[in-house]
Amino acid sequence: MTIYANVIELTQTAKNDLYSYGIMVGDETGDLRLEDKITRAEFCKMICVCLGFKDKETISHNVTEDFYDVNKNHWAYDYIQVARGLALVEGVGNGYFNPDKKITVQDAVKIIVTALGYKPKAEKEGYPIGYINTAQEIGLINKGFFELENYATRKEVAYLIYNSLDIPLMQITSFGKDIKYTIMDGTDNLPLITLRKNITKTDVDVKSDDENTVPRFNGEEYTGRIVKIADLEKLSL
Repeated sequence: MTIYANVIELTQTAKNDLYSYGIMVGDETGDLRLEDKITRAEFCKMICVCLGFKDKETISHNVTEDFYDVNKNHWAYDYIQVARGLALVEGVGNGYFNPDKKITVQDAVKIIVTALGYKPKAEKEGYPIGYINTAQEIGLINKGFFELENYATRKEVAYLIYNSLDIPLMQITSFGKDIKYTIMDGTDNLPLITLRKNITKTDVDVKSDDENTVPRFNGEEYTGRIVKIADLEKLSL
């Protein structure tokens, strides 16, 4: 499957942000190597940084079962475990993860859509088409040229991740029999919550009453664009 439009362009601002946030650090010369392919392990680190897990000192996880091919000495062990614990990634079967295998564009899209909280919507159509359609609806894929089944270049991944930084997250706001979801887009008295905020809030000393604090939704504190899974296709995203 291919999405045709304009050739991907990564602005200098995008490059600067990805570098300054630690999402892409490049080689020893600072070269981002945008034409290189990217591995599954490398992508796990990138998405963890987007979620605020900037270094190993900030990472904690409760996953007890290791992949056979990712031991605790692997450089990306903690990132892979966090991504796995958050249900962003799965193994390839039989207890293996293939950390050094290149990641496809459509797998990268699936992980990003999941990290943004839109998995319930995407799963209505299944993988990969549901994730691709959802990615288009929320603006993750809105231009560019993607051979979705091909291995992703660092440039393609950089483009996707940069697009994702300012997309409002969809979060669970009501538990129980009727799970409800809310798009945290800053409207109707809702806070605006994005991956960019997750990254930047780790760089400050956040206090409970600080404006940078990410609200927790354990009650009826916020109202707004609340939807049930059955109504997700009605969203105007």
